[in-house]
Amino acid sequence: MAAVALLLGITACNEKLSMFEANQNPPEVTDFSPKNGVAGTEISITGANLQEVDSIKIGGVKTDVKYRINRSLVIAGVTNEVVSGIIEVFTPYGSIKTSESFTMEYVIPELTGYVNKSRPYTVVGLTGENLDIVTGVLFGTKEATVVTQTREEIEVEVPYFKDEAVDIVLNYQYGTEIRQVSTFSCENHDEAWRNGCVSDTYEPGSVFKIITAGIALEEDVVSLDDRFYCPGYITVEDRRIHCHKRTGHGSETFVQGIQNSCNPVFIDLGLRIGSERYYADFKRFGLLDKTGIDLPGEAATIMHQPDKIGQVELATISFGQSFQLTPIELMTTVSSLINGGNRITPHIGKEIHGTEGTVKEVLSFEQTSGICSEETSDTLRKLLEGVVAEGSGKNAKVEGYAIGGKTATSQTLPRSDNVYIASFLGFYPVDDPALMVLVKINNPKGGAYYGGTIAAPVAAEIFREIIPYAQEIGVCN
Repeated sequence: MAAVALLLGITACNEKLSMFEANQNPPEVTDFSPKNGVAGTEISITGANLQEVDSIKIGGVKTDVKYRINRSLVIAGVTNEVVSGIIEVFTPYGSIKTSESFTMEYVIPELTGYVNKSRPYTVVGLTGENLDIVTGVLFGTKEATVVTQTREEIEVEVPYFKDEAVDIVLNYQYGTEIRQVSTFSCENHDEAWRNGCVSDTYEPGSVFKIITAGIALEEDVVSLDDRFYCPGYITVEDRRIHCHKRTGHGSETFVQGIQNSCNPVFIDLGLRIGSERYYADFKRFGLLDKTGIDLPGEAATIMHQPDKIGQVELATISFGQSFQLTPIELMTTVSSLINGGNRITPHIGKEIHGTEGTVKEVLSFEQTSGICSEETSDTLRKLLEGVVAEGSGKNAKVEGYAIGGKTATSQTLPRSDNVYIASFLGFYPVDDPALMVLVKINNPKGGAYYGGTIAAPVAAEIFREIIPYAQEIGVCN
């Protein structure tokens, strides 16, 4: 009985094999993709009779059959980084080899150029190769937003940058992991044509203490002998505001306070002045208006509205934070406070000459007197001479010359980025100012970032060079 059953099974099997042989349709490969030079982790193989593909080899290396879509499409997975060679497709009915060799490797995106597409410089077009596999773009440490993306170009919105080159970093898929490639540095080409002294505002920091001191003297809320105490901070409402010297300056006079650039001293002055008088003097000094310089693109001061100046705002304004102005506005206002109270419109031009050399027009510029009293101006000059002679500005000292000035160290926004601006504003001679220098170093490198440490020495070098020349041509004594 068992033998009969076995014989029947063999007969049935032979009949099935005969049927397969009679109806056998071997696999056929007509195309495959992606082809040479395209990144990916899968290969699409198209053809006919692929519904029962058992395995696929590329260059003799077996790959996984991930899915069979239908009779004419199979997706094969690729796990190794580079695959190449003849494709072999295996089914129960036979196998077939492609006549064309296949090569696939993971490529790396490459940038070949960039172009500014907006003003301000916030939309950038990146051109290159294999950019379609990019998953993210960094400008420096900041993420850019991808607007459009093709294999040859990506258009991105970027955080505004202006003062230095930043590295563009591309994230891209490499198999199952995300990798990064750092390409080239991108510079804001707009900056080459931009006059930062006129067009860019910034928080001036402690140089602004010159203006706070001038207002305090004008409003008669301080005398040179007034004493203050600095424990390293001062509390205004619910805010603890620190001095740059966290251990404090201790007991000090107003004269010592400006030499030490002590924040609590100037916060105290700001609170004594009050927001109404502070704002009124800003207007009187011309601080809230553009200077009117004969150069294009001048920016206006960015200041709190009067009704928005509370105690904390008043405190931060007093030492040069929480508002912004241009370098030319700062120099113009300080000039008026140390020259006897005359606000002079800064200007480049003096005369217009014809082609034959004759004077066609003598240019005139507005001048406003009475910005402050002669007494206030004289006191300020002496105070600022002390800053250079004995205080935070001593690195701006030039032997044989009486220079006055003030240091500053401020931070850009957001504060958490820890990006600093070191600066020094100085003038010569103290008794009759004729020259003024503002050194402003954005995002200084190398560890040191204090104005008195790195900006003041630069000012000293400038004064050392220009004073003899200015004396030679009769600009100053």
